[in-house]
Amino acid sequence: HEQRRARHPIAHAAAGAASFHSPISPVDAGAGDAVRFVRVGTLDNPDALPPDIHIFTASKQPWVVLPPGTPAVEEYYDREKYWPEESLARRRALLARQP
Repeated sequence: HEQRRARHPIAHAAAGAASFHSPISPVDAGAGDAVRFVRVGTLDNPDALPPDIHIFTASKQPWVVLPPGTPAVEEYYDREKYWPEESLARRRALLARQP
């Protein structure tokens, strides 16, 4: 049977598990293959990693209630504003190693 893939508004390539066609590690659009993200929902215990930020909230359903204290943005976020410095430093180091 054919599974549908959700379309993501940010252009990205994805590496996925071929057996179930689920994109599990989208790449950072500005970093090519140097940086990948694991979708928390693909983990065995996703509740252990609550979101650091809620994105694309402009299109959320009105019944979705976002918790106070977690940043939320209508579209995508500015990593320089929201990522911790240590994460930005790791990204810079990975980008510097790219050919």
